[in-house]
Amino acid sequence: MPFAVFVRSLNRYRVIPLELAIDTVLARQGHLVCATEWGKPLGHGLYEFRLRRSLATVCQEAGVSVPADAPTGGKVLLGVFFAVHGDRIVLLLGGCHRSAHADRARGAARGGLIGPGRMGAARAWAVRGIVRN
Repeated sequence: MPFAVFVRSLNRYRVIPLELAIDTVLARQGHLVCATEWGKPLGHGLYEFRLRRSLATVCQEAGVSVPADAPTGGKVLLGVFFAVHGDRIVLLLGGCHRSAHADRARGAARGGLIGPGRMGAARAWAVRGIVRN
């Protein structure tokens, strides 16, 4: 789903770590984040930024206080799809909830239930759309 719609769909305990991770990791490293556990290149100029940490861990790493009413435990599992222009500009394209359901869907795609050519074409069109704008 488009990034703005995705962010609006999240509760504040998912938005806080996502914004912190984007500001402190993705904005500083750009596509080089893919050399770490935070990112994965998807091909055709498309990348995924992966958030797989608890709210408390992200807040601690960013040097901010955890909200007093925040739920305890549990990782925030989110993916943000992005492209880069040059070496500094990151274009946030979309996002998804990372869960067991999402993992099953990706497994089905890899298993041939969804043709890999169609997925590659979708990625290529997403990047072309950004390049044209």
